[in-house]
Amino acid sequence: YRKVDAWFALIQLAARMKILQPDGVVDLDIDAAAWQGMKDQLEFKRRNWDSFAMRAMSMKILKPDKAAELNIDDLAWQGMKQRLEVFREKDWRQDFIRQAMYMRIICPDKFAELNIDDADWQGMKKVLEKSYRGRNWPFYAMCLKILAADKVGVTDQGLEITMRPPESFKSEKKPRPERKNF
Repeated sequence: YRKVDAWFALIQLAARMKILQPDGVVDLDIDAAAWQGMKDQLEFKRRNWDSFAMRAMSMKILKPDKAAELNIDDLAWQGMKQRLEVFREKDWRQDFIRQAMYMRIICPDKFAELNIDDADWQGMKKVLEKSYRGRNWPFYAMCLKILAADKVGVTDQGLEITMRPPESFKSEKKPRPERKNF
């Protein structure tokens, strides 16, 4: 499995690069044997749902045409969701952010099931603020953007994110009441 672990390190890096620059990612030439080894390792990671989620997300981004082969069944979804709940209950916000983002990319149609509430958003915002000027700030900012998106999808061009229209901070000018002097 050492060879497979090396592939996963490369895949994780390549998936992040594909998010940043879809056209700039070099084809890794992942042959059938390497892909099968990664699927086997992914199956093995079903005991560790946060590691499973990270690997499944990276594999989906790199090979979206093979996403059906990742075996994201109800057992996997529920396992990842339970792990997210542990992170929520223990207030491990950094882990919560990562897991929620992975799950959003893996199964965007099930994202609403995560029930991310105002307390979660406030906690995640604190993580982002604390990481400002640190090496992890870009990663957390990316995670929050993905979580806040209106729509997320994976295509052969990488991650496609559709943001909600920005709220206008301009207030409407209300007409002043007419003043009458008597």
